[in-house]
Amino acid sequence: MDSKTIQLFVQALVEADSAPGASLVVGVKYRGDDSVYEEWAPNRSEIIGEDGLQDPGFGSGPVTYSEIQQLSVPAVSPRPSPTIEYSKKFDVLVSLTSGMPCVQITANAVTLNVRQGGDQG
Repeated sequence: MDSKTIQLFVQALVEADSAPGASLVVGVKYRGDDSVYEEWAPNRSEIIGEDGLQDPGFGSGPVTYSEIQQLSVPAVSPRPSPTIEYSKKFDVLVSLTSGMPCVQITANAVTLNVRQGGDQG
């Protein structure tokens, strides 16, 4: 998978999350790390670069696309939030990512699984 696919998925996150209300929650799994970190969706398209996200990225620093193994957005927020607003944003994300390579859409989540090699097209 190339960086462009990850970049397009992140842009879809920003667009889906742009409506007012509770932010989408993103489970971020990094290469070489067994943990999944619960983060907010990026909120500005200006931080999206060709090779990664500028600070704050996901969490507290810049993130290169090659570091990402998986991004997953649950259909129901694991954090207290207004359900209707969150659901609307999730539905927008589903429509924006439907048909993207390596994206799995289920009733429970929208997940981008990055193949080994990260941004080696």
